[in-house]
Amino acid sequence: MKFELIHILGVMTIAAIFIVGAVTLLGPTFKLAAEIRLKKDRVLHQLDHSKIAVAAIELLASAPNGLLEDADIPPAIKDGEPKFVNIAYECVTIEYGGGFAHYGLIIDPTGRTT
Repeated sequence: MKFELIHILGVMTIAAIFIVGAVTLLGPTFKLAAEIRLKKDRVLHQLDHSKIAVAAIELLASAPNGLLEDADIPPAIKDGEPKFVNIAYECVTIEYGGGFAHYGLIIDPTGRTT
């Protein structure tokens, strides 16, 4: 009886340590994932894609290929707080995420956004 009680308490202690450890390790990951989803939703649903496309087409006509400096980014694009804006292969790539969460817009010369 005494051994069984000690064994049960030991198993419960180990389970509690495991649960606390898992929550401690995974909690920040879930929080980060939620923040990324909110930022992606903002890019998808709250930014004015038509204004961004017009600004991107103007960039394609006037700016050279490569990463744009902050001063060269039009306000319609800059308002979305992109991490970077790049012109290459006749497209403007606007990256809003970074690290493990790359997301953004790619705009071609016709204004089509993907």
